Amino acid sequence: MSSRRTGVLSIVLLSFLLFAAAVFSLPRFAADHAVACKQCHINPTGGGARNEFGNHAVAFQELCIPPTKRLLASQYKKPRVSDAVLVGFDSRWLVFHGRQTFRMQSDFYLTVTPFHNFDFVSRIGPFGGTPVISEQYGLLRFNDTRYWIKAGTFQPAFGLGIDDHTAFVRSETGHPPVSYWDGISVGADIHDVNIVAEAFSRNQRGIFNLHAFRTGFINPVGYIAGFSWQQSEKYQGTTAGIPRAKAVFGGLNWDRFTVLGEYDAIGSHNDSMAVYGSATVRLVWGCYLTGEYNFFDPDRHLQTGTEEFTRISLDLYPIPFVNLRPSYSHYNPRHNGKASEFFMQVHVGY
Repeated sequence: MSSRRTGVLSIVLLSFLLFAAAVFSLPRFAADHAVACKQCHINPTGGGARNEFGNHAVAFQELCIPPTKRLLASQYKKPRVSDAVLVGFDSRWLVFHGRQTFRMQSDFYLTVTPFHNFDFVSRIGPFGGTPVISEQYGLLRFNDTRYWIKAGTFQPAFGLGIDDHTAFVRSETGHPPVSYWDGISVGADIHDVNIVAEAFSRNQRGIFNLHAFRTGFINPVGYIAGFSWQQSEKYQGTTAGIPRAKAVFGGLNWDRFTVLGEYDAIGSHNDSMAVYGSATVRLVWGCYLTGEYNFFDPDRHLQTGTEEFTRISLDLYPIPFVNLRPSYSHYNPRHNGKASEFFMQVHVGY
């Protein structure tokens, strides 16, 4: 067996082992702290606007070099501007080695709580240079968010939900950077298992998702384990870029080390597969080193042509709410005309 095939099968096996042992961008915090996404985000399935806990306890207290945090502690302002209004934003930019600059994201979040346990959430961002409301939904919570109903336009829940939408487990399953679909979501937290059922209408097609995961500790190890299932209705013989897909994913954290893995079977007959794996080490508080591996096989025959890329990144948080991420990506073979590249991501979020 070739060394390349051995390496690919090892990554696939690792993903299954993580799941079988009951082990985002779900982001690594789910494994690091053994908590669900709703601990830090208003959206119970993660992503987008952060709540007051996520904004302060994580973004301000943890993700920052301690000396600069102490310097700015007296200047910190809460994101809640009144009892009923919570605000936030995310701005991300890529600067390539040739000094080209690309705006990845410029979103403003507005959450209005007109009634107890009901939130109305909006994401306002530029689309083609014009500010539009890209995500908007109502969220009704029961029993301290143990149960919830969400309706409107929002991101579907699938897999780890990592921020890097160029990863094959995102791009090949139909979840590009702007994936806001019209639908309804029903969720529950049952014995620490988060279960979500979703139904969407998109391009005259029905899309149905089931997403479930569990986080916890087996001291001293934190873990996350889950699966996703996406069923897309065909219309005129096609699913229009939103394929039927299944995913198993998991992660483990011990002290300053965190690993994540996801395996996706894509297509009506599991025609393709995608694999994602990452390992992160905290060098010091506010500075993290991450290595990632992405693999895609369009027909599940490893010798007929595959795509893969690896990436190594340094995540530095020099001051609260600011992230600098120099990264180097190596593509093998050239992916969509891309050669190996270096870039800097700058993220300011609150």
